Amino acid sequence: MKELHVQFKGIVQNVGFRAHIQKAANKRNITGYVKNLKDGSVELVAQGEEEELQSLFEEIKNNPGSAKIDSVKSSVTAPLKSYNAFSVQY
Repeated sequence: MKELHVQFKGIVQNVGFRAHIQKAANKRNITGYVKNLKDGSVELVAQGEEEELQSLFEEIKNNPGSAKIDSVKSSVTAPLKSYNAFSVQY
């Protein structure tokens, strides 16, 4: 089990991006959350097997829906806590 942290910058808020990410995560065995940050970016914290996390990350980068991603910062770590489901946080 790994934990993926991603910060997406660009036109990523108010365009359905969090719902798009949630749908992609729910197609896989991934838990965690996605939320808007005050600086206009979107934060993703996802837990799962490394292959599933890579698949999720590639899908979001290659098909961001209505969002326009200008930059991405990502890292993979050991999980700090456990999540039971994938959610959109407000």
